[in-house]
Amino acid sequence: MIGRLAVLGCALLASCETVALPETSLGYLVKARAYLDKGRSDNALYLLESIDESSFNGEDLARYKIQLAEAHYQLGAYWSAFTMLEEFPRQFWTSRFRIRAERLQFDCGRKLAASGWTMLGIVSDLSDGVSVLEHFVTYYPRSPHLADALHILGEAAFKTHDYELAIERYSALVQKAPESEWSDQAAFRLAMSHFNLIEGSSYDSGQMHRAKQELAGYLQSPTTNKAFVEATRKALGETLRLIEEKHLQVARFYLTVGNPFGALREVDLILAQPDPIYGAEAREVKQRATAMEAAAERKSR
Repeated sequence: MIGRLAVLGCALLASCETVALPETSLGYLVKARAYLDKGRSDNALYLLESIDESSFNGEDLARYKIQLAEAHYQLGAYWSAFTMLEEFPRQFWTSRFRIRAERLQFDCGRKLAASGWTMLGIVSDLSDGVSVLEHFVTYYPRSPHLADALHILGEAAFKTHDYELAIERYSALVQKAPESEWSDQAAFRLAMSHFNLIEGSSYDSGQMHRAKQELAGYLQSPTTNKAFVEATRKALGETLRLIEEKHLQVARFYLTVGNPFGALREVDLILAQPDPIYGAEAREVKQRATAMEAAAERKSR
C-alpha cells in the first residue's frame, strides 16, 4: 500500500505544473472528466483533490465522488476508490450516477479479490475485496452483478476454509440467482462445504447426515461437470463410511454398558445398507448383542 501511494504521489507531483486549475467548480468536473476519458487519471486526481468537496452539492457532489473514485480506480488504488463510494448508496440512492457507482464498486471488489488470490503471500487484498463485496451485496441486492459478487464471496470463504460462511454465501447465490452461470458450482461447493465441516465419526452425527443429504442431492441434479460428480461421489462414500463407523462405535459402547437393545438398533442401521462397509463388524456385534439379550431373558425368568 505504501509503495502504491508513493507512486501515486510522484505522478501527481509530476503533473502539478502542467494542469491549470479551472475558475469554477463545474469547470473542475468538466476538465477532470476529459482527463479520465483520455486515461490521464493522475491529472484528474490532482484536479479533483485541489478542490474541497464542500464546493459541490446534489448531483454535482455525486458526480464529483464518482470521478474521484474513477481516478483512484484507474491508478490501481481500488480500496481508495471504494472509500469514495462507500456512502454513495445511502447519500445518492436516486442519483443518475448510482448505476455507475454500483458497477465501479463491484469492479473494485473483484480486482482486490483477484489480486488476493493470485499474488503469493498477499492476503490483505483478498480481505479488502471481501469487505467491498459484502458492502456491495448489502446495498445493491438487485444488481445484475449480484451473482458474480456472491460467487467471489463464496469462493473466498471456501478457499480460506470458512465453510460455515461458504454455506451462507453459496446458499444465497443458489436462492437469489438460480439461473446464473455459477449455480452449478455453487451447488457443488455448498455440498462440499457441508462435507468439510465433518470432524470425524466421533463427533456430531447430525452434520454427517446433513452432508449426506446435500451430497446425494447434488448427484441428483442435472450437472454435467464430471469432475464435480467424481468429487461428490468420493465425498459421499466417505460420509457413508463415517456414518457407519459412528453407528458401530455407539453399538460397541452399548455392549460395554450392558445394553444389547441399543447395540442391535445401531448395527441394524448398518446392515440395512445395500453394501455396508462395516458389515462384518456389525454382524459380529449383532451376534454378541443377541447372545447378551438371550442371557438377559433367561436371567429374568
